[in-house]
Amino acid sequence: LKRAVVRLISSGTLVEEAFLTPRQSNFLCSLSSSPNNTHYGFSVIDISTGEVAVHNVEESHLSSLLARYDPHEMIISSHLQDHLPPSVRNFIRANNPGILDAPDSPSCMLSVVDDSYWDDSSLASLILQHSELSILQQPLSRGSFSSMEKQSLSALLAYVGTMQMGRYPRLFFTETEISATLELDKNTRDSLNLTRGYHNSTLGSVLHVPSPRPAHAVTLDHTATVMGSRCLHNRLSSPLTSPEAINGRLDVRVWCQRDP
Repeated sequence: LKRAVVRLISSGTLVEEAFLTPRQSNFLCSLSSSPNNTHYGFSVIDISTGEVAVHNVEESHLSSLLARYDPHEMIISSHLQDHLPPSVRNFIRANNPGILDAPDSPSCMLSVVDDSYWDDSSLASLILQHSELSILQQPLSRGSFSSMEKQSLSALLAYVGTMQMGRYPRLFFTETEISATLELDKNTRDSLNLTRGYHNSTLGSVLHVPSPRPAHAVTLDHTATVMGSRCLHNRLSSPLTSPEAINGRLDVRVWCQRDP
């Protein structure tokens, strides 16, 4: 019987539905920094669905990005480990009391990877070699990614490739990557109870679904599938600010009602 390691597992690379939260995406993110640690490249992926987004962000906006995606694992370099921005440190401590001192069983895993992961010199060739990554080819060739974005994206893809033994999901950009969204920090989100309520559960939030669900339950979540629930969660986490994007979303809803 031939035996081999076919996959490595971490908090951000799970794909089995039995281990994933049904109504929330399982995001893995990577964070690269400028030499003076004032700007950051922030790349995020959910390998169970193929959603990907790439951001160039100032430190003051990091907290809203972390609150929006709520990643289950974060990839950083050894340099950044010693110079964690305050917003990242606060996010880690809020989600994992004691992780910075004893990172044994966090709900958001902090992974420090080798410096070679952040080398973006082979990023273009990697994308050409794997058709699943073709969505990244056009923005890369156009020069749409900054150097920090390319570094964070390189580390993200290298990490996924290592954990998945060279296999990648077919990627597509998240809706929030294409459309402008409202920035909300964690405190604002918690106050509004958008996706979290009592003790970080959905109880008390607008997404709470009673179990068993009453016939006339007052809830926003009437989705029938796991992917639908995750889509609703992501849309509530990232409110649109563009009238064109909002109207486009409403047009889709009207079409679905007319032609179910």
